[in-house]
Formats: sequence, structure tokens, C-alpha cells
Amino acid sequence: MIESTTTISTEESSGIKLDPIEEQILKDQISVAKKKESYITLYRFATKLDWIILLIGLVFSAAAGTAMAGRSVLFGIMTDYFIRLQTHTISSNEFSEESNYLFLVYVYFAIFTFVATYISLTTWVYTESHDKSVNNIFAQFLDKT
Repeated sequence: MIESTTTISTEESSGIKLDPIEEQILKDQISVAKKKESYITLYRFATKLDWIILLIGLVFSAAAGTAMAGRSVLFGIMTDYFIRLQTHTISSNEFSEESNYLFLVYVYFAIFTFVATYISLTTWVYTESHDKSVNNIFAQFLDKT
């Protein structure tokens, strides 16, 4: 951990005379130590169950992102079928069969994206609002003050 201290200038005097002890107390109160913390330290109070839930959320987040990219590719394939229909390289029956299939797959992708996003957000919100971790962080804060 890197610590640096920021102090507020006390050069400007209000004309009030303090004894050295009171002056030192005030200086200690207004000096703030800056600490560089990593993101992992935010989860130092997380239990094994919390880590498992976070991992599940991470997997579903990746799956939702992949499904969104897959939907873009699928939309490109559907656009290609529209172009092939307009240039008369496929029949309208073949276009109808393929487009119905691709639209159904597109709907499945959308449902999967919704479910995966919901699960990922739910797991992260659950672990962030987990009372035990918040209580531990609050207790540690109160111990330092």
C-alpha cells in the first residue's frame, strides 16, 4: 500500500490562539492519508459462497455478451437472405423457411440474453448487498475512527 498525506493549509490565521496540544489535534484531524487499494480488497470479507455466486455471475455476464454478439451475426445472416431473395438467387419458399428458422433462433437468443443478464445482475447485486460483508466493513471503519 502506498500512503501519502494530504494536509490543508493552516497558514491563514483567524486570530484565535490555541495551545500546542489543541493545534496538534486539529492538524491530525485535517490531515488525510491517501491509500491505493486494489479492487480485490473490496471483497476481502466475502465468503466462499459469495465468491461462488460472483463466479456464476461472471460466467453469465460473459454468456450474455457472447449472445449479444451472436445476435448481430444472426441478423447479418438474415440480411443476406433478404438480399438473396431480392436478387432472385433463392425462391420465396426457401426464403420463408430459412427466415422463419432464423427468426425463431433470434428469439431464442433474445430470451437467453435476457435470462443470462438477469442472473448476472442478480448475483452481483446479491453479493454487494450481502449484510455480513457490509457489517464487517462498517465494523472495521468504526474500529479505525
